[in-house]
Amino acid sequence: MEILRSNTASGAFHNSDDRRDPPKCHPHTREAVIKDIMDWVTNVDRKEQFCWIYGPAGTGKSSIAQTIAEICEEQGRLASDFFFARTVPGRNIHTHLIPTLAYQLTLSIPDLREYITEAIKSDRLIFTRSLPTQLDAVILKPLAQLVFSNKAEEESRIKPYPNLIIIDGLDECDGPESQSYVLSSFSSSLKAIPVPLIFLIASRPEYAIRVAFNGDLHERTRRLVLDEKYHPDEDIRLYLNSKFDEIKRMHPLASSIPADWPAISDIDCIVQNASGQFIYASTVVKFIKSHRDRPNKRLDIVLKLCPPGSHMPFADLDALYRHILLSLEPSMIETVLSLFAFLFATAKMNSEDIGLGSVQTPDFIERFLGYESGELLLSLADLHSIVDVPIPQQSLSGYPDPQRKFRSAFHRNAPNARPLRLFHASLGDFLLDKGRSGSLYIDMEDYYTRFAIRCMIYLNPLLRSKAINTINEELLHELSKFPMDLFFGSAFHHRGQAFTLVPRLFHWAKTKKHDLYEMFTNQYSSEIKSRLSTNHGVPQYVLTGVALCINMALDDWKQQDMIDVEKTSGLRMPVTKTDLPLSNNMPLLFSHQTLDREPWTITDGHVMPIIFDAIVHLQVVCQLLSPEIWIQKTYFLGINWLGSDPIGVDHYFRLVHVLTQADYWIGSPGTVDNANYLVDSRKVSDFAIALFDILSNQK
Repeated sequence: MEILRSNTASGAFHNSDDRRDPPKCHPHTREAVIKDIMDWVTNVDRKEQFCWIYGPAGTGKSSIAQTIAEICEEQGRLASDFFFARTVPGRNIHTHLIPTLAYQLTLSIPDLREYITEAIKSDRLIFTRSLPTQLDAVILKPLAQLVFSNKAEEESRIKPYPNLIIIDGLDECDGPESQSYVLSSFSSSLKAIPVPLIFLIASRPEYAIRVAFNGDLHERTRRLVLDEKYHPDEDIRLYLNSKFDEIKRMHPLASSIPADWPAISDIDCIVQNASGQFIYASTVVKFIKSHRDRPNKRLDIVLKLCPPGSHMPFADLDALYRHILLSLEPSMIETVLSLFAFLFATAKMNSEDIGLGSVQTPDFIERFLGYESGELLLSLADLHSIVDVPIPQQSLSGYPDPQRKFRSAFHRNAPNARPLRLFHASLGDFLLDKGRSGSLYIDMEDYYTRFAIRCMIYLNPLLRSKAINTINEELLHELSKFPMDLFFGSAFHHRGQAFTLVPRLFHWAKTKKHDLYEMFTNQYSSEIKSRLSTNHGVPQYVLTGVALCINMALDDWKQQDMIDVEKTSGLRMPVTKTDLPLSNNMPLLFSHQTLDREPWTITDGHVMPIIFDAIVHLQVVCQLLSPEIWIQKTYFLGINWLGSDPIGVDHYFRLVHVLTQADYWIGSPGTVDNANYLVDSRKVSDFAIALFDILSNQK
């Protein structure tokens, strides 16, 4: 027995002191699901040896398992139990499972002790053996010996032995391999050694567990899914009303709390936000009932009626979401966040206009976001506890489909293709709040831009192939509602992809002889002017550098007859002393040794993005007004030596610095005398805007 005790995880008992005040069902809640489970437990004619309780994260599976354990212990039906816990040593691995179950069996069935003791004596290293070996040696074979002994037959006529074993939180056992190992061990051993034990297992529907229950255990398992069938909203409302009444009685400030607090609408709001999650409701109650603050103030924080300040009202819920999402393979996290952002974005659309159900199907989302077929299914394999995922076919994810009713769920032509759905509204609150989600934060402004670009990617092949050749007023009307100005403003973050799509759309609109072209170009012009006339906190010499770049490109275009010389005559960079004799073959006067000198570096994080934003914008103007310029490969507006050579780039912008900073001197012979070529950087924006107007009207 000492060997057995030393290998037992006593904290995994349902009544262990380590689990003091464990989660359990609030009085008069979860009555329907408890009745269904107890009907299975007490039914002597049951066909299934296993009952699997599963459901979304936070729906109260452990509370139900705890309540069933207490009921069955009182009725003399509980043989043993094990409550896994992810963060508790000894309770987060399968190593202690069998000895813990066996130890409790010696207490619930005293006659079994001598058989288990004898098995351990015969192999004192039994608990280093494989899980099936342990299960066979110290539980199944001893129980089979007892049950089929004459003594057992006589006593069983009076009172049957306890026969229920509860395993809760199997998904918290270390890794999917361990979870699968536990279930396969029980499946194979119970086939070989039949005993009158039944098993209640509660877990999230993780991939490895789904596969096991839908494989060898399928015919021997009853499934109870905690969904809307059990009306969780009614139970959550009952729980909240009871807890708020308790706060009004027990809180130190109870005398100052109004009798009608909280309002019915406030309870309704919490119930709605819970989305069937008991963990949400319990987290809210835990936060509000704190004796360190006023309950009504904390309720306002929960309802977002006032800022949280330093409070973290949903800390437990946030920890749950972080664990689930950060358990994914790192390469899958971005795919999953993109999916969630897409669901958040489409949820705000008019469902009648777009057919919301059709655009939220896995197949459509994969095609729209450019993923390979099946990529979403793989990414969501371990997220079934927070996402309602349509089941594609029998061979995927271990789901049986005898009636073939799920076969078409992913098929793009299926009329009844089912959309993806997030189980919990609170998941969106978590992901859209940077303070709560941290590295998992979803910046919807960024994703809206990505999705707008994807829309254009879908449209542009049609424009390229001239498939859209007939003037369709409905199409033009819908395009006119596209917020091109907002698209331009946000596309700076995705300039490379976004601005290769714009010219083709503009040219197509121009050929339609429709005011759509004029509207788009006006919006585009306004956005570029806004960008060129705003400093954005960037040093003036950077803006000057961009203008110098434009000026040299202008010289190039004049020499190649690509631009009207008359229209640009007199347009020069504003300087205080004289015009700048700059050209593409201007010598760079800095030696390599000079590059090591201060005061600044070209890698300055906030400088480079604005420089290239401006260059790329003007690059798009070239594509829009004269595609030949792009075809002739005058990259970066003719400044080829600005390309990818970091030395050339650094030389160029150091030169600009010399020209714009009167007090700058590097002490190197032969450098530019900035006293003669000082640029009035305050007028750079006026110069750039004037140039843009000329380019925009260039025929």
